Amino acid sequence: MSNVLAAEERTEFRKSILNELRKNGYIPAIVYGRNEETKAISVKKGDLMKTVSEVGRNGIIQLELDGSTRPVVLGDYQVNPITNDILHADFMYVTKDTELNTQINVTVSGEAPGVKQGGILQISLHELEITGKPQDIPESIVVDVSSLEINDTVKIEAIRDKYSKIDIRHDDDEVIVVIHPPAHIDEEEGVEETEESAEAES
Repeated sequence: MSNVLAAEERTEFRKSILNELRKNGYIPAIVYGRNEETKAISVKKGDLMKTVSEVGRNGIIQLELDGSTRPVVLGDYQVNPITNDILHADFMYVTKDTELNTQINVTVSGEAPGVKQGGILQISLHELEITGKPQDIPESIVVDVSSLEINDTVKIEAIRDKYSKIDIRHDDDEVIVVIHPPAHIDEEEGVEETEESAEAES
C-alpha cells in the first residue's frame, strides 16, 4: 500500500539523540489519540514526504508500528525556518467517525473572463478553517472562476453545497476570490480627477 508509513518507537529523548536521528534522515514524532497512550516514534523523512505527497496534507496514512498498522493523519509539525526541513511531527489515530479541525488550501480553476479583459484576480482567503471526517476532507477547496467578470466575487456561501460533507467555519459573506478592475483604469481616473481639480482651481 502506497500510504503505509513505517515507524519505530523511541525511548531516548535527549537533544543529542534527536539531532542524531535527523542527521540520519529520520524525523522525531509522536502518535496519540483519544483514550490512547501517546508514543514517541520516529519515521524516515523521505518516506513521510513521499506518503504525504501521495495522500495529501489531510489524507489518511496507515502507520505501521509494533507489528500493527492503524490509520492516522498528520497533525501539527515543526519546520526549520532556514532549511524548511520538518523537525518534529504529530500523528493522530483516527476512525471513520473522527471529526478533525484543520485548514485546507484554496486553489482556483478555469480562466476568468474578467482577467482576459485586464482584471486582476485576487485570492482573499488562501486557507479555510474546516471540520470534517478524514474520508470527507478534500485535498484542497477548488473555486471555479471561469464565469467571473470584473468586480465579481466568490463568497463562502457559493461553495457550501459543493463541500456539504464538511463544515466550513467561515461566515457566508466572506469573500474567497475577487476580480479587481485593471490597475490602469484607476490610474487614468486619477489623472482625470487631478486635471479637473486643476482646472477648477484656475
